[in-house]
Amino acid sequence: LTVLFTYGALITLPWRLANAHHLTCSPRSCGAGLDFYGRPTEIIWFHIPPLRRRLICLSLLLNTVMQYINQAMSIVFPTYESRQDFPGGLFTTVFFGLAMLFAGVSAIQQLYEERKVWLSEPERFPP
Repeated sequence: LTVLFTYGALITLPWRLANAHHLTCSPRSCGAGLDFYGRPTEIIWFHIPPLRRRLICLSLLLNTVMQYINQAMSIVFPTYESRQDFPGGLFTTVFFGLAMLFAGVSAIQQLYEERKVWLSEPERFPP
């Protein structure tokens, strides 16, 4: 199961890093409604205000880091017995919980922000 979550974190890492770069240190505008190149776009993600996108990206990147640490703990403590004793049980559980927490927070936050954009202009962003 941990491998599947790590695979998802690995596959989505380029998108997460591209957004983080665009929102923090890109010379191009990251204003609402502008894509990575500063061009107008109809993709709803880019219509979320930049500060909110930064917070979502931060949460997603923290999810990725916690998932990689969780995967490392699964390698360090590979057996059922090693995960039931200290420190294996603590490390595997804490990092798994943090990875799920950050994933859940970012998903809920993104859904909330996209819904606000959609409600503000429902004819522009059909369901």
